Amino acid sequence: MRMKHGGFCGERTAPCRRNAGATTAAALLLGGLILTAGAVQGQTTQQKIDAADWFERPIAQGVTWRYYHFDNLLGGHQNINIIEVDLNDPNVSFNIPYRVPPPNPSYQQLHTMVTQQYPNAVAAVNGSAYLISGDGSPNTYLRSNSTTIIPEAQAATSIWLRGALGVLPNGKATVLTSRPTAAGGWANEPDHRDLLASGPNLLAGGVSQAGALPTTGTHCDRHPRTILASTADNRLLMVTVDGRQTFAAGLTCLEMIELMQALGAHNAVSFDGGGSTTMFVKGEPGYANTGVVNWFSDSNIRAVADGIAVTSTAATPLAWDGRATNVTAPAVARTNDPITVTATLTNLGSETWTSANVSVVPSRAFGRTSTFVPNPATFWSMNPATVAPGQSTTLTLNLIAPVVASDTVYREHFALWHTSNGYFGPPDNAIFFSMTVRPEIVGAPPAFVVQGTATGPNNHWYSEPTGGWANSTVGFTAAGVSNGGSQRYCGAGTANRYAEFKPEFDVAGIYKVEVSFPPSSNNINPVLYTVNHMDGVHTQNINQNSSSLANTWISLGQFPFSTATTGKAGVHSVTVGNASVVAPPAAGNRFYSGAVRFDYVGPLADVPEWNLY
Repeated sequence: MRMKHGGFCGERTAPCRRNAGATTAAALLLGGLILTAGAVQGQTTQQKIDAADWFERPIAQGVTWRYYHFDNLLGGHQNINIIEVDLNDPNVSFNIPYRVPPPNPSYQQLHTMVTQQYPNAVAAVNGSAYLISGDGSPNTYLRSNSTTIIPEAQAATSIWLRGALGVLPNGKATVLTSRPTAAGGWANEPDHRDLLASGPNLLAGGVSQAGALPTTGTHCDRHPRTILASTADNRLLMVTVDGRQTFAAGLTCLEMIELMQALGAHNAVSFDGGGSTTMFVKGEPGYANTGVVNWFSDSNIRAVADGIAVTSTAATPLAWDGRATNVTAPAVARTNDPITVTATLTNLGSETWTSANVSVVPSRAFGRTSTFVPNPATFWSMNPATVAPGQSTTLTLNLIAPVVASDTVYREHFALWHTSNGYFGPPDNAIFFSMTVRPEIVGAPPAFVVQGTATGPNNHWYSEPTGGWANSTVGFTAAGVSNGGSQRYCGAGTANRYAEFKPEFDVAGIYKVEVSFPPSSNNINPVLYTVNHMDGVHTQNINQNSSSLANTWISLGQFPFSTATTGKAGVHSVTVGNASVVAPPAAGNRFYSGAVRFDYVGPLADVPEWNLY
């Protein structure tokens, strides 16, 4: 098997697999211990890139999607997606979809723009921005079908115009790093049918362009990034690096240079990044079934000005390939609690899965022992146990929470393993969960979640006493909730609307109450949360329009609850509504019921133990 630069495999019929004996590392993060497998300490960026067990899937002839989440690359967590295109493949061609240019530009989410303009495209990334600093002048150059759509308007010395992605008349793409010096700049480049300028340049002819970067500016900070690069052996790399998130630090321009050198790039140009960074892969579920596979940093997929799309003929399916969806796991457990994790696995390969040829193993790194696994031979099951190509199965992991002395956050990873070929799709972080394990409390009930959506946990304790509620397909990814189906939201134009969570408590006691909601730029601020407990009422306003709060668990405090019921639900409740909002709200038009989590902290004061049950 021929190895390419950056440790990637060459032409093959099955994904490249590496040594299963990688080393496990631990990292301290977020004020608590997060235990996760990682790279060996002291490795260089090149060594980490080469050693990574990249998930990879051929998505078309000559086009391969690669993905890996690094626990420590360039000083932080990095989430990297790559579309690698073999420019020698005769089936491959490129196009530049774009929206209405300035002076009255329009924008569109990448997956919609690409599928509308080039329905046969198999993958795409976002391109350049139309505007800079809000002054209305384009900071790019755009040519389509040999016609200039956006002429250069920035100074010839602008670093944002020094590079470009060009498409030749035969549909093949070129990463350009030498802008013509004549007046008009890229308009003088004669060879390419389509051309989209951007910058700054990162590599030119294999040489770092760090010396051409200014010493101050946003390039000095870490942000999500989109990069286009070409290699000396005629491959084109479309790269996204996520950022502005706990598990995705993002990169500076200098760090981008180091990454692209490690990936074997010859020429490399930075395109529009930040919240615009987007990668689309046709046929992948991605975010909310859009095909967007990267972790975008905004609360929703940002509308962009243009993109770079690749088209090719259908790929030959791998013999062993799969996809994981609907991974569910509790967000909180206590030492020695039994834990059930489930996922839907779909067989995308050409071979049938059976218990004789497929198993489930801890991953990141392969060969490690998971403290959650009580018996490696029996901790998992598939139903049905035989899965033909194109069929799905439900994977169940039966785990035990490990012993901890204090609250410990784990990110556990599992992967499918073939008896002779090693691990295969889904991505080796797709069967994963994030969980807080707390020290054991004798007699403590497990933490539980009540969610508004019909597919969510304990939905029978949820109700909507007022009107105005509807479904939304927005993604809800907080730990322990269901992201399947639709999430419930209410129009905020009428005040005093609310939803109610009324669980039955098996054990009376003090419970920590936490709430979560899905992201939307249409969410209002504030939203009123009310906790009705044994000692009274607690109210708290939360900004649902905050992208940093969405999909996280927000504490409302610790409150006493009894086991009293109404026959169908408990007598205590948590409500979420807009009672404190004067209609119509100043910003946004809706709020989500989301989910509420209850975690036992301790017994009620001065109550005999037998009364707690």
